[in-house]
Amino acid sequence: MATGETAGEFEVPGASCVTGPSPSAKATRIDKLRAESPAALAELVGGLGDGPLDIALSPEDELVPLLKDLGFTPYSETATVARRIDGFRKDPAPQGVRIEPYRNEWAESFTRAEAAAMEDFSLFKEVGSPTGFETAEGWGTFLAARRGEEIVGFVQAEMPTGWINWIGVVPSERRKGIGRTLVGEIAIAVRDAVGSHLCAEIDDTPEAGAFWKELGFTHRTRLVSLIRR
Repeated sequence: MATGETAGEFEVPGASCVTGPSPSAKATRIDKLRAESPAALAELVGGLGDGPLDIALSPEDELVPLLKDLGFTPYSETATVARRIDGFRKDPAPQGVRIEPYRNEWAESFTRAEAAAMEDFSLFKEVGSPTGFETAEGWGTFLAARRGEEIVGFVQAEMPTGWINWIGVVPSERRKGIGRTLVGEIAIAVRDAVGSHLCAEIDDTPEAGAFWKELGFTHRTRLVSLIRR
């Protein structure tokens, strides 16, 4: 939910792109990048201003080494995972945990939970806190797992696409089924919104992959995100 300042379509001879707010860094995101030569790419990037710029590409994209030569550095390697909602099993919340629609009045508790749950997530490290989710009540389906008055897990997803933007469980509450329960609640919300799939962008690590694989998700694409500060 971070924003950049440069937005629009940019073109020079031999190169073009579209820019807008970055979803994963406090920077301007470069999208739809096309460049016929290193010189054209350098001219295009040079015309985008001095503010931070970021871009997400396939690790195999031939533009990745050229961007590194222009001062872009990798900050995240992620994978997109997806599955159909058909047959998804909803598990009950662990004893003592309630799953409730998120409310902005819980912002202080959410910020604490988010910092603990997302500490190792590469995109969170780049976005920094606050992310904006602490005031995102009513955006898509946004649920909080609460033990007493404290948030111990959360998930936010777009409807009806089932794209999971943000999900986490605080370390002390992991491996108790909270994450599985939250994803199951999103599956039901997608079904009610007449959607068909769940999707998420995750850190491309064995640990993250194992959780989503256990829930029946499969890898679709991989991305490397780069930033020039």
